[in-house]
Amino acid sequence: AHESAANYCDELMVDDESGFRLPSMNELQTLVDETRTDRAIDPVVFPGASGAGYWSSTFVSGDPKAAWFVRFADGYSLYDVLATPKLAGCVR
Repeated sequence: AHESAANYCDELMVDDESGFRLPSMNELQTLVDETRTDRAIDPVVFPGASGAGYWSSTFVSGDPKAAWFVRFADGYSLYDVLATPKLAGCVR
């Protein structure tokens, strides 16, 4: 769910560094590699990236119970209700 993804990023520590967050929808969309057909994300830069959906911190305008995500299997940008399980890709 969206809250779990956001909490994961908030609590993430990497090399004793904190301050992580869910990326905005614009930030996630910059990772889409439109030249790729199977996983629309660079596998060299993101070798463990899943084709599943990754939550953004951007909520749907007028609907506080839904947020945007990017599905890297095909690069689509979609939205879903916050209770739906999706992945978290954290940024600083």
